[in-house]
Amino acid sequence: MKLLIPVDFSLGSDSALNYGANLAKILNTELHIIHVIKDPSGIHTSAININKLKDIIKDDSENEILKKRNEVAQKFPEIHTIITKVITDDSVENALKSYSQLNQIDLIIMGTHGYTGITKLMFGSVTRALMNNSEIPVIAIPMNYTFKTIKNIVYASDFSNLDKEVEEIIPLSLLLNSKLTVINAIHPNSDDKNNRLEDFKELSTQLDENLIQLHLIESPNLLEGITAFIQTEKPELVVLYTHKLSLYEQLFDLSVSQNIMEQIKTPLLMLRSEA
Repeated sequence: MKLLIPVDFSLGSDSALNYGANLAKILNTELHIIHVIKDPSGIHTSAININKLKDIIKDDSENEILKKRNEVAQKFPEIHTIITKVITDDSVENALKSYSQLNQIDLIIMGTHGYTGITKLMFGSVTRALMNNSEIPVIAIPMNYTFKTIKNIVYASDFSNLDKEVEEIIPLSLLLNSKLTVINAIHPNSDDKNNRLEDFKELSTQLDENLIQLHLIESPNLLEGITAFIQTEKPELVVLYTHKLSLYEQLFDLSVSQNIMEQIKTPLLMLRSEA
């Protein structure tokens, strides 16, 4: 297994790097740390000055990423393989996707940046495109998050493709020796409430309760209901699928529900759905 942590030497990427190193130690995986330099060729100046600027930026970046590698190696001697790379590209998204495909990366771990928190990461032009298009799972790490052993995973599902998605998540929960809880939210006055309750009963009889638990949330505000559950249960990881972004996009908007994700401050694993 191979983990990739893109860094830009900010506090947000430091949080992601610490999280990724801890996960690499637990899973005994290879760790890749890369920094992408946006190609400065578009700056209006002479070719000589551009080349000098490129060399300066690359030298500084290589020195910085080497420092990060040495810090990780000293703190996590259990990680036997740490690979670093500085890439110059017009597109950060394309650079990350190309590197991931070329090096057979299994998981990308990214940090959030600045006051915009997880919204900046989730719906910035680069990262949102990466999450929507990447075949590789991505974990978003909140600013200043301190790694915690992943004992509880919560998967927020709309039940549209539950069987297949659970099959993908269960191996991760087993690998981490974590409890998996699938949650779904419904309005108390919904006409579909009784059908949903019957679905839950039927699913409960089909699933191994030692591997997975189901929880139906009744709330007039579905987003607030999901948030309240996560805040109460305090899972170490929340899972969503990209095809649900249209439904859950509000969850990451700073203007909605009093900045919900900033209140939760929980790492978020995004998986791509074929649906």
